[in-house]
Amino acid sequence: MVEIQNAIFLSPSTQKDNKLVKGNPFNLDNENQLCNLITDCIVEGLKRSYEFMKSSIIMRNGQDSDLTTAVRSSNIGVEMNPDTKFYHLAIHTNAGGGRGFEVFCYQKFDNKGVAVTKGAEFASNILNSIKNIGLPNRGLKEGKDFYDKNKSIYELEHTKAPAALIELGFHDNLADMQELFKNLDKYVEGIVKAILKTFGIKEEVDWKLKYDTLKKEMSNILTRY
Repeated sequence: MVEIQNAIFLSPSTQKDNKLVKGNPFNLDNENQLCNLITDCIVEGLKRSYEFMKSSIIMRNGQDSDLTTAVRSSNIGVEMNPDTKFYHLAIHTNAGGGRGFEVFCYQKFDNKGVAVTKGAEFASNILNSIKNIGLPNRGLKEGKDFYDKNKSIYELEHTKAPAALIELGFHDNLADMQELFKNLDKYVEGIVKAILKTFGIKEEVDWKLKYDTLKKEMSNILTRY
């Protein structure tokens, strides 16, 4: 039996009230649907890595989960797998009239202000892997005290695993949604590669060989939503 060495918890947005811009090419209604679609694609991408799958597990919250349940499920995963390298990734889209993507960690440095946190390293890997695709890069940000003093991004504050949260474009901006739709396969590829890098897993074959089958599977996923 192969020992489980790595675990990733994927947490798509639970926000069903956040409506996508009308005329979006995904033909979807809300952020929850879009982020579950993206998460499904990330799962399929990870499955293409033999080295990852032979020693790793993928967990995720369901489409009808609430945020508290998602965080609790992730934390239970950490408790049940104490000897694994465990990371948490929240997948969101943004709103408010802006453009671009941004990646959050809870805090960039430890409490002494010296060492880069594991969450920051994970978030940086994601940012660097997708920054040249098309969406404007809004940078790496901290979730700690993000809203106000002592008011942090809940998911980053309360997950036990090192965590990153990505806002993959503005769902109320048609240009962002068009860009995300056009290059969804590239964003998925970038996120998958960032996850593998974080776990120290090298690509065992040319990604292009698996990329074509992933694109076909993504077409099937798009029809589910």
